[in-house]
Amino acid sequence: MFGLLRRRKLAKQIDAALDDEKLTCEELSDVLLSANTLRISETAAKNLLSNKLRAIGQRKIQAIVNHVFETDRFSPANEEEMRRIAHDLKLNFDTDLTPLASRRFLWEIDNGWPIELQPIAVDLNLNRGEQCFHRCSATWSQVKTVRKREGSVGGAVRFRVAKGVSFSVGKAVPVYSSSEQLLPISDGRLYVTNQRVVFVGSRRSTETKFRSIAYLHRYSDAVEIQKTRGKPDVYLVDKLDTQVVPAMLSVLMQ
Repeated sequence: MFGLLRRRKLAKQIDAALDDEKLTCEELSDVLLSANTLRISETAAKNLLSNKLRAIGQRKIQAIVNHVFETDRFSPANEEEMRRIAHDLKLNFDTDLTPLASRRFLWEIDNGWPIELQPIAVDLNLNRGEQCFHRCSATWSQVKTVRKREGSVGGAVRFRVAKGVSFSVGKAVPVYSSSEQLLPISDGRLYVTNQRVVFVGSRRSTETKFRSIAYLHRYSDAVEIQKTRGKPDVYLVDKLDTQVVPAMLSVLMQ
């Protein structure tokens, strides 16, 4: 019981030291000195302190990450703030920022920074001198004309001429309507290289070389590639990739 009371007293001192959500060297020394006075081992004191530091750091850094995902932009200031939080709390900043690379790229595009694209390793047969810079899940679709039968007009008139014998005159003419619909062709992966856009699908695959791209159109949930020949390709992708794919192509095709 007395051990629990001593730990609670030390926990209150730690909370007071972290009231400003920072830990100075002097505050750390005071905490360890109090732990010694309360007959709490240095290891136990550091564990208690570390748990509280990690909780504060996780909460503050998570708030930055949430903002980054809401805006799809990861600025150098965001990264600097993350590192400052870790430094103030005496935490090691070993967070893998690779998942935020696309959002950093979009921030650099928006703010006119020099773009240095980093190639990625992919399981794709690349040509000599070809590098891949982005990949994402996608559904390849195209607009197709769909013909639907609506019914018929006219009809036949049947005459009975004898028991069990009849004949008909005229015939029904079927009526159809046509409409253009965006139809899925295949699910798969979309790759952006420095030479082409490649789609590798579960049912069908396709590719478009840069010289065959007439223009790009971005939708809220898709990217359309209008080609110099053939039907446009529409790739249904997530919200982030609707921004990354056109922006990356604009850089690579310059």
